[in-house]
Amino acid sequence: ISWSRWGKKNGLNSLGYSMNMSRPSLADLMPVDDTTNPLVTTINNPDLKPTLTHNVNIGFQFNNDSIRRFIRVWSNASLTQHSIGTRTIYDTATGVYTYMQDNINGNWNWNLGTSYEQPLDSAKRITLQQRFSVDYLHSVDFDVVYESYKPFEEYDFLKSTVHNWTLNEHLGVEYQKDKLTIGISGEIDWRRSTSHRANFENISAFDYNYGGLLRYTIPWVKVNIATDIRMYSRRGYQSEMMNTDDLVWNAELARSLFNEKLTLKFTAFDLLHQLSNKQYSVNAQGRTETWNNCIPRYVMLSVVYKFHKQPKK
Repeated sequence: ISWSRWGKKNGLNSLGYSMNMSRPSLADLMPVDDTTNPLVTTINNPDLKPTLTHNVNIGFQFNNDSIRRFIRVWSNASLTQHSIGTRTIYDTATGVYTYMQDNINGNWNWNLGTSYEQPLDSAKRITLQQRFSVDYLHSVDFDVVYESYKPFEEYDFLKSTVHNWTLNEHLGVEYQKDKLTIGISGEIDWRRSTSHRANFENISAFDYNYGGLLRYTIPWVKVNIATDIRMYSRRGYQSEMMNTDDLVWNAELARSLFNEKLTLKFTAFDLLHQLSNKQYSVNAQGRTETWNNCIPRYVMLSVVYKFHKQPKK
Protein backbone atom coordinates (compact mmCIF):
# COMPACT_ATOMS: atom_id res chain seq x y z
CA ILE A 1 0.00 0.00 0.00
CA SER A 2 1.54 3.30 -1.02
CA TRP A 3 0.56 6.97 -1.21
CA SER A 4 2.41 9.81 -2.88
CA ARG A 5 1.76 13.48 -3.55
CA TRP A 6 3.65 15.83 -5.84
CA GLY A 7 3.48 19.49 -4.83
CA LYS A 8 4.57 22.51 -6.84
CA LYS A 9 6.73 23.86 -4.00
CA ASN A 10 7.53 20.98 -1.67
CA GLY A 11 8.20 18.27 -4.21
CA LEU A 12 7.29 14.65 -3.54
CA ASN A 13 5.87 13.29 -0.29
CA SER A 14 5.37 9.54 0.02
CA LEU A 15 4.17 6.97 2.53
CA GLY A 16 4.10 3.22 2.12
CA TYR A 17 3.50 -0.11 3.88
CA SER A 18 4.23 -3.63 2.70
CA MET A 19 4.16 -7.12 4.17
CA ASN A 20 6.03 -10.19 3.02
CA MET A 21 5.41 -13.79 4.07
CA SER A 22 8.06 -16.47 3.60
CA ARG A 23 7.25 -20.11 4.26
CA PRO A 24 9.87 -22.68 5.33
CA SER A 25 10.91 -25.14 2.66
CA LEU A 26 9.19 -28.51 2.55
CA ALA A 27 12.52 -30.24 3.19
CA ASP A 28 12.95 -28.33 6.49
CA LEU A 29 9.45 -29.38 7.64
CA MET A 30 9.96 -33.11 7.07
CA PRO A 31 10.23 -34.99 10.42
CA VAL A 32 13.53 -36.62 9.43
CA ASP A 33 16.94 -36.16 11.12
CA ASP A 34 20.16 -35.97 9.09
CA THR A 35 22.96 -38.00 10.71
CA THR A 36 25.05 -38.74 7.61
CA ASN A 37 27.94 -36.65 8.98
CA PRO A 38 29.26 -38.20 12.22
CA LEU A 39 30.26 -34.76 13.55
CA VAL A 40 27.08 -32.89 12.56
CA THR A 41 23.49 -33.80 13.39
CA THR A 42 20.63 -31.79 11.87
CA ILE A 43 17.17 -32.10 13.42
CA ASN A 44 14.26 -30.90 11.30
CA ASN A 45 11.41 -28.95 12.90
CA PRO A 46 7.90 -29.67 11.51
CA ASP A 47 6.47 -26.88 13.72
CA LEU A 48 8.22 -24.00 11.92
CA LYS A 49 5.90 -21.06 11.28
CA PRO A 50 5.96 -18.74 8.25
CA THR A 51 8.07 -15.59 8.63
CA LEU A 52 6.21 -12.27 8.38
CA THR A 53 8.05 -9.01 7.65
CA HIS A 54 6.31 -5.63 7.96
CA ASN A 55 7.86 -2.60 6.23
CA VAL A 56 6.95 1.08 6.64
CA ASN A 57 8.58 3.94 4.71
CA ILE A 58 8.07 7.70 4.52
CA GLY A 59 9.82 10.27 2.33
CA PHE A 60 9.91 14.01 1.67
CA GLN A 61 11.58 15.82 -1.22
CA PHE A 62 11.99 19.60 -1.52
CA ASN A 63 12.92 21.01 -4.93
CA ASN A 64 13.94 24.43 -6.22
CA ASP A 65 14.15 24.02 -9.98
CA SER A 66 15.37 27.57 -10.61
CA ILE A 67 18.68 26.93 -8.80
CA ARG A 68 18.55 23.10 -9.10
CA ARG A 69 18.57 22.51 -5.36
CA PHE A 70 17.23 19.15 -4.19
CA ILE A 71 16.77 18.07 -0.58
CA ARG A 72 15.42 14.64 0.33
CA VAL A 73 14.61 13.12 3.72
CA TRP A 74 13.45 9.53 4.20
CA SER A 75 12.94 6.95 6.91
CA ASN A 76 12.27 3.20 6.81
CA ALA A 77 11.45 0.64 9.49
CA SER A 78 10.75 -3.08 9.44
CA LEU A 79 9.65 -5.70 11.97
CA THR A 80 10.04 -9.44 11.45
CA GLN A 81 7.81 -11.97 13.18
CA HIS A 82 8.80 -15.63 13.51
CA SER A 83 12.31 -15.21 12.14
CA ILE A 84 14.19 -18.44 11.46
CA GLY A 85 17.02 -18.96 13.97
CA THR A 86 19.25 -21.96 14.61
CA ARG A 87 19.51 -23.75 17.94
CA THR A 88 23.10 -25.02 18.19
CA ILE A 89 24.54 -27.52 20.65
CA TYR A 90 28.21 -28.39 20.88
CA ASP A 91 28.81 -31.65 22.72
CA THR A 92 31.96 -30.97 24.75
CA ALA A 93 32.54 -34.70 25.26
CA THR A 94 32.36 -35.90 21.63
CA GLY A 95 32.84 -32.70 19.57
CA VAL A 96 29.54 -33.24 17.73
CA TYR A 97 27.43 -30.26 16.64
CA THR A 98 23.62 -30.53 16.69
CA TYR A 99 21.48 -28.01 14.79
CA MET A 100 17.74 -27.34 14.72
CA GLN A 101 15.93 -24.40 13.12
CA ASP A 102 13.26 -22.67 15.18
CA ASN A 103 11.21 -19.45 15.17
CA ILE A 104 12.39 -16.47 17.18
CA ASN A 105 11.00 -12.95 17.62
CA GLY A 106 12.59 -9.57 18.32
CA ASN A 107 14.28 -8.72 14.99
CA TRP A 108 13.66 -5.19 13.72
CA ASN A 109 15.56 -2.32 12.09
CA TRP A 110 15.21 1.41 11.46
CA ASN A 111 16.84 3.80 8.99
CA LEU A 112 16.94 7.59 8.58
CA GLY A 113 18.64 9.36 5.69
CA THR A 114 19.06 12.74 4.01
CA SER A 115 20.54 13.87 0.69
CA TYR A 116 21.40 17.30 -0.68
CA GLU A 117 22.39 18.46 -4.17
CA GLN A 118 23.06 21.97 -5.46
CA PRO A 119 25.26 23.70 -8.09
CA LEU A 120 28.12 25.79 -6.69
CA ASP A 121 28.56 28.19 -9.62
CA SER A 122 26.28 30.41 -11.69
CA ALA A 123 26.88 28.31 -14.82
CA LYS A 124 25.73 25.19 -12.93
CA ARG A 125 28.72 23.17 -14.02
CA ILE A 126 30.01 22.31 -10.54
CA THR A 127 27.59 20.30 -8.42
CA LEU A 128 27.83 19.39 -4.73
CA GLN A 129 26.34 16.06 -3.64
CA GLN A 130 25.92 15.03 -0.01
CA ARG A 131 24.23 12.03 1.65
CA PHE A 132 23.94 10.98 5.28
CA SER A 133 22.19 7.99 6.83
CA VAL A 134 21.95 6.24 10.18
CA ASP A 135 20.85 2.59 10.54
CA TYR A 136 19.97 0.56 13.59
CA LEU A 137 19.54 -3.23 13.49
CA HIS A 138 18.22 -5.17 16.50
CA SER A 139 19.37 -8.73 15.81
CA VAL A 140 18.12 -11.69 17.87
CA ASP A 141 19.23 -15.31 17.48
CA PHE A 142 19.86 -18.37 19.65
CA ASP A 143 23.16 -18.55 21.53
CA VAL A 144 25.35 -21.65 21.28
CA VAL A 145 25.07 -24.21 24.11
CA TYR A 146 28.30 -25.93 25.23
CA GLU A 147 27.32 -29.04 27.22
CA SER A 148 27.38 -32.81 27.07
CA TYR A 149 24.56 -34.12 24.95
CA LYS A 150 21.15 -34.83 26.49
CA PRO A 151 17.60 -34.82 25.09
CA PHE A 152 17.06 -31.70 23.00
CA GLU A 153 14.04 -30.46 24.98
CA GLU A 154 16.06 -30.36 28.21
CA TYR A 155 18.45 -27.62 27.03
CA ASP A 156 18.01 -24.01 28.07
CA PHE A 157 18.66 -21.94 24.93
CA LEU A 158 19.49 -18.32 25.71
CA LYS A 159 18.83 -15.52 23.21
CA SER A 160 21.74 -13.68 21.65
CA THR A 161 20.77 -10.02 21.16
CA VAL A 162 23.15 -7.75 19.23
CA HIS A 163 22.75 -3.98 18.71
CA ASN A 164 24.15 -2.77 15.38
CA TRP A 165 24.58 0.94 14.55
CA THR A 166 25.85 2.14 11.17
CA LEU A 167 26.50 5.78 10.26
CA ASN A 168 27.26 6.68 6.63
CA GLU A 169 28.43 9.98 5.15
CA HIS A 170 29.06 10.64 1.44
CA LEU A 171 30.42 13.89 -0.01
CA GLY A 172 31.24 14.56 -3.66
CA VAL A 173 31.86 17.35 -6.16
CA GLU A 174 31.35 16.94 -9.92
CA TYR A 175 32.30 19.25 -12.80
CA GLN A 176 30.55 18.83 -16.15
CA LYS A 177 30.97 20.80 -19.37
CA ASP A 178 29.93 19.50 -22.77
CA LYS A 179 31.57 16.08 -23.16
CA LEU A 180 33.84 16.38 -20.10
CA THR A 181 32.96 15.16 -16.60
CA ILE A 182 35.36 15.20 -13.62
CA GLY A 183 34.38 14.15 -10.13
CA ILE A 184 35.90 13.50 -6.72
CA SER A 185 34.12 11.93 -3.77
CA GLY A 186 34.61 10.24 -0.43
CA GLU A 187 32.49 8.00 1.77
CA ILE A 188 32.85 6.69 5.32
CA ASP A 189 30.89 4.08 7.29
CA TRP A 190 31.17 3.69 11.05
CA ARG A 191 29.85 0.44 12.48
CA ARG A 192 29.24 -0.22 16.15
CA SER A 193 28.07 -3.66 17.34
CA THR A 194 27.50 -4.44 21.03
CA SER A 195 25.92 -7.25 23.01
CA HIS A 196 25.57 -8.50 26.60
CA ARG A 197 26.48 -11.99 25.41
CA ALA A 198 29.38 -13.34 27.43
CA ASN A 199 31.54 -14.43 24.49
CA PHE A 200 30.80 -11.41 22.25
CA GLU A 201 33.62 -9.09 21.17
CA ASN A 202 32.31 -5.58 20.54
CA ILE A 203 32.99 -4.14 17.08
CA SER A 204 33.81 -0.48 16.41
CA ALA A 205 35.09 -0.30 12.86
CA PHE A 206 35.38 2.10 9.93
CA ASP A 207 34.94 1.36 6.22
CA TYR A 208 35.88 4.29 4.01
CA ASN A 209 36.76 5.03 0.40
CA TYR A 210 37.82 8.05 -1.66
CA GLY A 211 38.77 8.72 -5.25
CA GLY A 212 37.86 10.35 -8.54
CA LEU A 213 36.50 9.77 -12.02
CA LEU A 214 37.00 11.19 -15.50
CA ARG A 215 34.75 10.87 -18.57
CA TYR A 216 35.46 12.53 -21.92
CA THR A 217 34.50 12.14 -25.56
CA ILE A 218 37.30 12.95 -28.03
CA PRO A 219 35.44 14.89 -30.76
CA TRP A 220 37.57 14.18 -33.84
CA VAL A 221 37.62 10.40 -33.34
CA LYS A 222 34.38 10.13 -31.32
CA VAL A 223 35.96 7.82 -28.74
CA ASN A 224 34.53 7.79 -25.23
CA ILE A 225 37.11 7.56 -22.45
CA ALA A 226 36.15 6.75 -18.86
CA THR A 227 38.38 5.99 -15.90
CA ASP A 228 38.02 5.94 -12.14
CA ILE A 229 40.42 5.27 -9.28
CA ARG A 230 39.40 4.69 -5.67
CA MET A 231 41.00 3.58 -2.40
CA TYR A 232 38.93 1.18 -0.27
CA SER A 233 40.05 0.90 3.37
CA ARG A 234 38.83 -0.80 6.55
CA ARG A 235 40.01 -0.25 10.12
CA GLY A 236 39.08 -1.42 13.61
CA TYR A 237 38.22 -5.10 13.02
CA GLN A 238 39.45 -7.84 15.35
CA SER A 239 40.95 -9.82 12.45
CA GLU A 240 43.87 -8.18 10.66
CA MET A 241 42.73 -9.87 7.44
CA MET A 242 39.80 -7.43 7.39
CA ASN A 243 41.88 -4.28 8.01
CA THR A 244 42.92 -3.81 4.39
CA ASP A 245 43.70 -1.11 1.80
CA ASP A 246 42.75 -1.77 -1.82
CA LEU A 247 43.48 0.77 -4.56
CA VAL A 248 41.21 0.01 -7.51
CA TRP A 249 41.76 1.58 -10.93
CA ASN A 250 39.39 0.90 -13.83
CA ALA A 251 39.37 2.21 -17.41
CA GLU A 252 37.10 2.00 -20.44
CA LEU A 253 37.24 2.92 -24.15
CA ALA A 254 34.13 2.94 -26.33
CA ARG A 255 33.44 3.79 -29.98
CA SER A 256 30.06 3.88 -31.74
CA LEU A 257 29.74 3.16 -35.48
CA PHE A 258 26.99 3.18 -38.13
CA ASN A 259 24.88 5.93 -36.55
CA GLU A 260 25.44 4.47 -33.07
CA LYS A 261 23.96 1.11 -34.05
CA LEU A 262 27.23 -0.74 -33.36
CA THR A 263 29.26 -0.05 -30.21
CA LEU A 264 32.71 -1.45 -29.45
CA LYS A 265 33.81 -1.26 -25.84
CA PHE A 266 37.07 -2.26 -24.13
CA THR A 267 37.03 -2.46 -20.31
CA ALA A 268 39.93 -3.04 -17.92
CA PHE A 269 39.11 -3.70 -14.25
CA ASP A 270 41.64 -3.49 -11.39
CA LEU A 271 44.61 -2.39 -13.49
CA LEU A 272 46.91 -2.24 -10.44
CA HIS A 273 45.96 -5.76 -9.35
CA GLN A 274 45.26 -4.64 -5.78
CA LEU A 275 42.03 -6.50 -5.10
CA SER A 276 42.12 -9.88 -3.41
CA ASN A 277 39.71 -12.66 -4.26
CA LYS A 278 39.01 -13.00 -0.52
CA GLN A 279 36.40 -10.59 0.83
CA TYR A 280 35.51 -10.78 4.50
CA SER A 281 32.31 -9.62 6.18
CA VAL A 282 30.69 -9.88 9.60
CA ASN A 283 27.00 -10.64 9.99
CA ALA A 284 24.58 -8.96 12.39
CA GLN A 285 25.44 -11.43 15.16
CA GLY A 286 29.14 -10.60 14.79
CA ARG A 287 30.33 -14.19 14.58
CA THR A 288 30.18 -15.24 10.94
CA GLU A 289 32.94 -14.80 8.38
CA THR A 290 31.87 -14.91 4.74
CA TRP A 291 34.37 -15.70 1.99
CA ASN A 292 33.60 -14.96 -1.66
CA ASN A 293 35.53 -16.23 -4.65
CA CYS A 294 35.64 -13.78 -7.56
CA ILE A 295 37.74 -12.68 -10.53
CA PRO A 296 39.56 -9.60 -9.17
CA ARG A 297 41.36 -8.55 -12.37
CA TYR A 298 40.25 -8.81 -15.98
CA VAL A 299 39.97 -7.15 -19.40
CA MET A 300 36.89 -7.48 -21.57
CA LEU A 301 35.94 -6.58 -25.12
CA SER A 302 32.22 -6.24 -25.80
CA VAL A 303 30.32 -5.68 -29.03
CA VAL A 304 26.77 -4.28 -28.91
CA TYR A 305 24.47 -3.95 -31.91
CA LYS A 306 21.12 -2.13 -31.65
CA PHE A 307 18.46 -2.46 -34.31
CA HIS A 308 14.93 -1.11 -34.66
CA LYS A 309 12.22 -2.59 -36.84
CA GLN A 310 9.03 -0.64 -37.48
CA PRO A 311 5.78 -2.56 -37.75
CA LYS A 312 3.92 -2.56 -41.08
CA LYS A 313 0.90 -0.83 -39.51
